Amino acid sequence: YTVRRADLVGKSLLDSGPVVEEERRRYHEDQLRLIREGGMQHEQHTTRWADGRIHQELFWGRGILRADGAPMGFVGVVLDISGQVEAQNTLRAQHQQLRDILESAAVAVMLTTEDGRVVFHNQHALQMFRVDAATLRDVGILARYAHPEQRREIRQMLQRDRSIRARE
Repeated sequence: YTVRRADLVGKSLLDSGPVVEEERRRYHEDQLRLIREGGMQHEQHTTRWADGRIHQELFWGRGILRADGAPMGFVGVVLDISGQVEAQNTLRAQHQQLRDILESAAVAVMLTTEDGRVVFHNQHALQMFRVDAATLRDVGILARYAHPEQRREIRQMLQRDRSIRARE
């Protein structure tokens, strides 16, 4: 935050902080309410800092009351999670890209759990098994093989290799 301890301790949010003035005023009003009520606040929000950059932050704050119930002060912690949010957004975009690739593959693609429950499939998998999506999801892959030995073999392959390749 490039803010020193001496710039914060004993001051209100209006007097300090790296955020722009209009946001400081809003946060200050929230803090005054918490000081009066002794309440607690935990939230994630987007803040524009005074240097113009946007940051994703987690905030925890609590109004502190004296033993007699009179307002005493406020303590709070702000954690900049901009890097984590950016990583989550990147991961989400990559996940969607992989999903798009698998859905458009020219062959049947299915992802299953170790017990054979289908968690992803493309349209070619539905065509291969001649079922709708709900049936494939509800029945699972192991039930597609009627012979018990085939089921055992498929289950062993799933547990050992975590995937099954097409075979004749």
